[in-house]
Amino acid sequence: MCRPKKYTKKALKEIALEIDKYTDKSAIPVLAECAFELGHGRQFFYEHNDCLEFSDAVKRLLAKKEFRLEVGALSGNLNSSMAIFSLKQMGWKDKHEHSIPGGSEGKGPSKITIEWE
Repeated sequence: MCRPKKYTKKALKEIALEIDKYTDKSAIPVLAECAFELGHGRQFFYEHNDCLEFSDAVKRLLAKKEFRLEVGALSGNLNSSMAIFSLKQMGWKDKHEHSIPGGSEGKGPSKITIEWE
């Protein structure tokens, strides 16, 4: 049986409840696993952010995953390399880059001094 291509807000709200159930039962929720368990592809979760309840359920799942990975890595309960890998997939960066307007074109300052008081 084929799934409908267009989901009603009511159907998305029901799926949101299932996402919340998955999030509650999982120690570290994984979006792809949740999608698989609910019979959808991972992309489905990104395509339906027009329904507030649905997008909030996905955000709660990702927030729980993020804090569980961070706390687990900091406490030594999780492999820190895998936690870092997963957090980087969520947008974390370990390198901060700063640019100075006009600096590369010779129009900006060539030297910056920062003094701490």
